[in-house]
Amino acid sequence: MSFKGSAYDSIKNFLVDLKQLVKLGAELSDETIVLSGVPQGTVLGPLLLLCFSADINDSINDSVLCMLTIPSSVKVYRIVVIVC
Repeated sequence: MSFKGSAYDSIKNFLVDLKQLVKLGAELSDETIVLSGVPQGTVLGPLLLLCFSADINDSINDSVLCMLTIPSSVKVYRIVVIVC
């Protein structure tokens, strides 16, 4: 799946130069740049996750890699078996 034109521009603008901060009670942390991920609590976030993860399983045709998909994340991992 690919995005072009205004759809691409909109998604790029949504993901580039994101910053976040944390509020605890009345205190606010300093802003920090978000290097990866999609902002939670958005309508676009789950859609982007589906687009990203739709074909990732096809790319993992390796018997030693596994993929776990949960509503907000995709984890690719490898099972390590140690024989003693």
